[in-house]
Amino acid sequence: MNRSRSAQLLHVDLEVGCPECTYPIWMHWAEIVAETTIRCPCCRTLVRMVDQDGRAQTLGADLESQFDQAMKGLFR
Repeated sequence: MNRSRSAQLLHVDLEVGCPECTYPIWMHWAEIVAETTIRCPCCRTLVRMVDQDGRAQTLGADLESQFDQAMKGLFR
């Protein structure tokens, strides 16, 4: 199966600190894009991932565009 770089980005692990106890919580970028709610495994606080300015929604496309631009000059 051949996935685009932006689709692969959604499966990258990301560590965020719990806003209540700062315990590290591991999640995927896809969970941030979907604005899911997760529970801190340490203090059990519910943490809602909110992308206030929408940047996580377009991150994959932006990175793919920048990567393509960078590679364009290397192969002629």
